[in-house]
Amino acid sequence: MTPYIGWGMSKNRRFQFLKMIATGGFGEVYLCKEINTNGIDRLVAVKVLKSDWVDNIDVVNRLRDEAKLLALLRHKNIINVFDLTSINGRASIIMEYVEGADMSIIIETMRSNRRRTPISVSLQVCAKVAAALDAAYNQSPFPGEAACDADPACTWCDIGRYRQI
Repeated sequence: MTPYIGWGMSKNRRFQFLKMIATGGFGEVYLCKEINTNGIDRLVAVKVLKSDWVDNIDVVNRLRDEAKLLALLRHKNIINVFDLTSINGRASIIMEYVEGADMSIIIETMRSNRRRTPISVSLQVCAKVAAALDAAYNQSPFPGEAACDADPACTWCDIGRYRQI
């Protein structure tokens, strides 16, 4: 079990880490309850830099750049970034929590059930991802990854991979 399930502190707020929702090469994303000293609480997604990378200034700077770029973008299909902070000594991005499933999970589930995604759903997802890419292209040159819910409403969640392209 990850050491992050529990509590974390940052500035004038605490984070109750409820569950891990994604992991990647440099970070882990958690569903958290943000508890502010002003009494305003909300569910957020928190991307925390993995402990292996906390002393690597290049990786810390990449996470910071990702947060800054995402915070500049405004589109209904691009995730909102609220803050870049340090939680328990690890660089962290505080983002809106978008309830939904990772596209790779949806595709794998369909594949394992020997089913195909209906073309109408695929086209809706593609149109929404394209709209997010268009907005990102016109606001910033760096696209990312998508998460979709049952509508399917898609939200672009990660521009950190742009350096890998």
